[in-house]
Amino acid sequence: MPHKLPNRRFGDVDNRSEAIDWLDALARANFKSFDQLAIDDRISPSDYLQVLTEARYKLKYAVSDSNSNTGDLTFTITEGGLCYTYNSAVALYNSPGYWANGSRNLDTSISIFKGSPLDGDVFAQVMDLNSGYTAYIHSPYEIPDASTPSHTSLENLYLSIDITALSTESSNEIKVLPIARRKCRFMEESNLKSSPVYSYNHCRSECRMALAFKLCRCVPYFYRPMGYPTCGIEGMKCLGRHKERLIKLQEGLVKEDCACLPPCNNVVYNVYSSGSTPWYLGTNLKFGLLKYPRTRLKRDLLFTGSDLLVQLGGSASLCLGCSILSFCELVYLFTLRLFLFIRGRR
Repeated sequence: MPHKLPNRRFGDVDNRSEAIDWLDALARANFKSFDQLAIDDRISPSDYLQVLTEARYKLKYAVSDSNSNTGDLTFTITEGGLCYTYNSAVALYNSPGYWANGSRNLDTSISIFKGSPLDGDVFAQVMDLNSGYTAYIHSPYEIPDASTPSHTSLENLYLSIDITALSTESSNEIKVLPIARRKCRFMEESNLKSSPVYSYNHCRSECRMALAFKLCRCVPYFYRPMGYPTCGIEGMKCLGRHKERLIKLQEGLVKEDCACLPPCNNVVYNVYSSGSTPWYLGTNLKFGLLKYPRTRLKRDLLFTGSDLLVQLGGSASLCLGCSILSFCELVYLFTLRLFLFIRGRR
């Protein structure tokens, strides 16, 4: 997330310096800082997203990773404001262009940067940035939300973040189970109105949107347009008064009923260490795995329908001296065979 907006004129705003400062504050405003915004009604709340998108800072950068790929950053909208994302399978669905098209189609062509123990170090870096930034570390199948930890770097610093990963993988066999029984959702099983893909933070963001409307009768500009009115300054100050409840999605010990299930396939990244050093060749960010993970959690069926059939057959053979086929013959004898016999007598 870049830290500054360009010095240019916005619409009919006369005082350019004042407008730049206010738009910069609006672009970086979130639930934690909504109550600190100054009053300014020269821009309609319904135009906030368009104005900020058109006036966003022209970020310059170069991207590389340990596979010698030249990936790119994806412009996206998050609860932290306007951001650029690297190596995300879901950032596209939070982009202004995707929202403007009213689309809910899945893009199956998105590729994800991956690594293996044979590749050595697994890392990526964004180099030669022309701005300071705030970085969020999360799964490629997740989005940052209001509760995601962040790391901030000023210009001319080299920030290095070492992370560890724990992945959870689900077998295809559990797809036959109802979602209520397996208590997780695959990415393509979205029940959300705001996104065609499912993730835990997507679900929490939609729940947070509904709660914001419930409390203040409006929602912030950084949510997908869904018929809710966009908050003006007074509305955002109202949200700021309820920031603890909105961020944590609970009031006291009572949690909001969001019904958000964890994803069936997920990767959780934890920051092991981070540090920055002066770097006069630009502003750089490097992040990667400290150690390749040796543990993976797997969600699978321990007892399937075929296992049940085998167990019943074995128990019947041991205890009764017959097989499952014998029970089938008994069912046939007392149903279809009996019916045919009675019909023949008549």
